[in-house]
Amino acid sequence: MDLRQPQDESWDVLWYALAEDPSPLERARLVRVWEHRLNVRAAKGDSQEAYRRQLARNALGLEARPLSLPSPTHLGTPPEAWIAARFRPEDRVQLLIHGLRDDDLTPDQARRRLQSGFELFIALEGEWSSDALLVAQALHLRAKAPWSAFCLEGIQRRLGHLDLALETIDKMLDNVSASRGPAWQSLMGRRAIIHAGAGRRDLARADLGRLLPTGAADAHQILGLEALLERQWQVSSTHFGMLLDSSRRSGEPHPPWALRGYGVSLLPR
Repeated sequence: MDLRQPQDESWDVLWYALAEDPSPLERARLVRVWEHRLNVRAAKGDSQEAYRRQLARNALGLEARPLSLPSPTHLGTPPEAWIAARFRPEDRVQLLIHGLRDDDLTPDQARRRLQSGFELFIALEGEWSSDALLVAQALHLRAKAPWSAFCLEGIQRRLGHLDLALETIDKMLDNVSASRGPAWQSLMGRRAIIHAGAGRRDLARADLGRLLPTGAADAHQILGLEALLERQWQVSSTHFGMLLDSSRRSGEPHPPWALRGYGVSLLPR
């Protein structure tokens, strides 16, 4: 579709163009292309048309007026909502979630929206709020990746929804179990943490035991700490020592607490 023709085409053309954060030159071109159309649409007098006009003018940098939704439940199309989130901080979570549900995104557009959604999640995560949970759910629905599963599981666990957190991890494990690679190791380690948090120690240790043959750091770290707390000094030094040895052989930094755990396990009793 040729944006240089100010025809009455789909509004999505405008929203997708603006969502790309165009350069000053491209923004100036869009202003020339769409300003006539915006003036024509404003004459219709419909509240939703007035909202779209103001949204477009704000996004184009032609005005900076407060943006009022036509009704409390009006979000518009996903691309409209994604743009509107810039101008309505009080509704940002709701609008961004709606924008993440856009089925017509290119891979690059989807990646950029996931990045923005992740930044919002990080800003909300420390509040352990329902908003953080909603954003994490939208991210995982869109990405279906281990990183988004960790976001969702993390906030579910912090809110006390341990069964839901376990379900999130288990579903992702179904997709990566065959590889037994880093993603599987991280997910299994997280599942062990959920079981431990729920008081299911035997299940937690079973998960960690499955991790041990892979050399996963989480397994040695958690089991080494457990042994340390139970005064099983030799077992503890073995786990932490394996982490240090692996670090020396690979040249990678050893995991946090590995050196301290090993040192404490060797102290005279």
